[in-house]
Amino acid sequence: MKKGTKKQAGSKRGAGTNTSTNKQDTSSNETSEVSVFTLNCGEDFGLRDAQDFYQQLAGALNEGRSVEVDASRVTQTDTAGLQMLYAFSKKASEIGLGFEWKNVSKDFRETADLLGMSDCLNLSPQ
Repeated sequence: MKKGTKKQAGSKRGAGTNTSTNKQDTSSNETSEVSVFTLNCGEDFGLRDAQDFYQQLAGALNEGRSVEVDASRVTQTDTAGLQMLYAFSKKASEIGLGFEWKNVSKDFRETADLLGMSDCLNLSPQ
């Protein structure tokens, strides 16, 4: 029986991707491969798709992968979406995994500013 590959579930608005990056351990001069999961937020990032995004992020952290968020196309977001990202950024930090922003749209940043969440999400000023 031929083994199939499992396709990663994703939202119609956004889906995650997996990439690997080489990180050098400065203490031993050894290079190890670190798996990075990129969450593509799509255009509408909020409560409607929260369960799908939650499952993608939880899976990445459970597998020990760092998370990179691409919010470059976001035109609408809400408090629920931002709170979820904040919770995952804290969890990633607690377990020693990275959580970084790849790209952030002007609309995403403005909503985070309006809700007072830019600092806790570590969104650098424009």
